[in-house]
Amino acid sequence: PGYVKFHKPFFVGRSAVIEQSARSDRILVRFRVDETGVRALRGGEHGETVVNKRGNYIGRVTSATLVGGFQLGLSLVDRRYAEPGTPLAIYPAASGKGPTVKVPADLTEGDSALLPVWATVLPRFPEREGQMLMESGD
Repeated sequence: PGYVKFHKPFFVGRSAVIEQSARSDRILVRFRVDETGVRALRGGEHGETVVNKRGNYIGRVTSATLVGGFQLGLSLVDRRYAEPGTPLAIYPAASGKGPTVKVPADLTEGDSALLPVWATVLPRFPEREGQMLMESGD
């Protein structure tokens, strides 16, 4: 788990948690949505789907919030996509007023297509948070 401090030597079950974490193929990553003004993302059991740049499913959003005009969040993704700077495509959940989900071949005039929101994986502990948040917003 991302909230456990492995450097602290004295807690019950430390070795078991370290073993389990090392065997897991999924990891919790921080991300920042690349543009402002997009609909709020949700986490939890209804978390949005996260795909890689080829459109393959890699995980789900666990939480997100608005900070300084950008949405920041956490996502549990395949370990291969945890490197800072990795692009993620997140599909916001369709709302009652949103587009109807259809296969592109079934779209007709007047239909809307569901498009992803692009985000970028952040380092777990950025040196200067304000700079990291605003780098692509300048």
